[in-house]
Amino acid sequence: MKAPIIHSQQQIVETPKADKLLRFQEVNLLIGSRCRTSHSVRALVLRGLIKAIHMGPRVTRYSENSVLALIRGESSTVLVARKEDAK
Repeated sequence: MKAPIIHSQQQIVETPKADKLLRFQEVNLLIGSRCRTSHSVRALVLRGLIKAIHMGPRVTRYSENSVLALIRGESSTVLVARKEDAK
């Protein structure tokens, strides 16, 4: 979801929404998966369809913008990012 900004010339320019980090349960809910584990989400990451951010050895979050792009059909291959890259 992008918020429109209207300039004086009545031209609409869309600004990107801040990227929210989602847990695998939230990703499954958005994509309509009934899987109770992270396996389906991790498969999407391995295929390069959504972006994963590794917060630590046991914590991974997923980019909301990349999940929404996948749902819209705009997904392109993305790289897996680490917590240090997200800063």
